[in-house]
Amino acid sequence: MTTSILLFSLVASGDKDTDVTADSGDVTTDSGDTSSDTGEPAEVHECLAAHGIQAAGSSWVYAWQSSSRTGNRTAEVVGYDPDARTATVKTIDTWTDAGGQYSYFGTEWKTYACTAEGIALTEDRDEYSGSNAGQAYSGDVTTVYDPPALVRTNAPAVGDSWTGTYTGTETDADGYESAISKTIDSEVLDDGIPLSGGWEGTQIRDHYSAESYSDYHWMAEVGVIRTPTAYITAYTP
Repeated sequence: MTTSILLFSLVASGDKDTDVTADSGDVTTDSGDTSSDTGEPAEVHECLAAHGIQAAGSSWVYAWQSSSRTGNRTAEVVGYDPDARTATVKTIDTWTDAGGQYSYFGTEWKTYACTAEGIALTEDRDEYSGSNAGQAYSGDVTTVYDPPALVRTNAPAVGDSWTGTYTGTETDADGYESAISKTIDSEVLDDGIPLSGGWEGTQIRDHYSAESYSDYHWMAEVGVIRTPTAYITAYTP
């Protein structure tokens, strides 16, 4: 079980049944209008909006790729601080496979912060339960990343690459803490890929090891529009 996409994976992050699944600061925002001049690099200032986090209540609805799966995935911005450039996205996954042998229900809260490089993950809380071939399971885990882990740059283009370093502390429901440390190397493979529903995405590949990787599709000012298990059907800014 893993956490993506998150959306960010922004929404998408949250593909629990996959093997692995979720910028320049040189230009300022000075437009001559002092009321909108934050004094911050433009890429940082516009970071949340670049990933579809337009306001509290911004939301995404997804459907499952597999026709044998019933249920849905929804995500919503439940915490939004444009001054601090942070946001929390709550994702709810619920599904049952044909035959009822496998089921999953999970809620995940991912808190993001804008950095000079892009959007980064600062905290991830995951509550889940389900059944795997008749065996029930459940969990409640909170992970705090220090420093924030870079998830994606704000304007990924074909040929771009970056590395997210995920180091921090994971705490389970019993209060047991364990240190975590991993890296994810990301690269942009293609752009302008048309998807069903009129969406057009940028293909990004996350490498978890030399043998393990996962692809997803992202759209500027919308967020993650397809993961290995789900695809977007609606977005509300």
